[in-house]
Amino acid sequence: DPLDAQRPHPGLDHAVDQHHPAIKTVALHPRQADPIDRHIAAAQQGDQIAGCTPSQARDAVVNLAGLHGPRWCDPTLLTLDGMSLPTAADGDMMDETFPGAVDLTLQHLGELVSPADAQTLRAVAPLIGRWLYSRPDPYAFVHGDYRLDNLLFPPDGPGVRAVDWQVISLGLPARD
Repeated sequence: DPLDAQRPHPGLDHAVDQHHPAIKTVALHPRQADPIDRHIAAAQQGDQIAGCTPSQARDAVVNLAGLHGPRWCDPTLLTLDGMSLPTAADGDMMDETFPGAVDLTLQHLGELVSPADAQTLRAVAPLIGRWLYSRPDPYAFVHGDYRLDNLLFPPDGPGVRAVDWQVISLGLPARD
């Protein structure tokens, strides 16, 4: 499958059997003029505001399990270039940026978020940094932004492809 020719991080190559890939990704080649090529041109981007069908949700969860499962708590992940578990410094950065991001998101979404949900989001925002690095196990690859807007669904059947891999990291799989 041309879409599985290249992984978002070389470490994913070891997580995937070429004939039975556990995670479906879209390989975006840096030299390609139009990275969204004919293989995925017909796919529909997910919409986290509109939601998805139960079968799309199932496909998304199965795809995510394909990211997390094959290398669950694999100590060799800690030896991959550019990969490490979150640190206190990462948590401090999240503590600085997350409350502002929550406020911007709530402003953007407006009445789509109930006052009670907005209150909950604002209450947990200052705690996100501690949550990020407080539990080193279990760990696995974490997409970091796995949501409907970063999933492409085929127009005529099951399946899903994950895109937007610039924040792939190691961490608690529940973050996805």
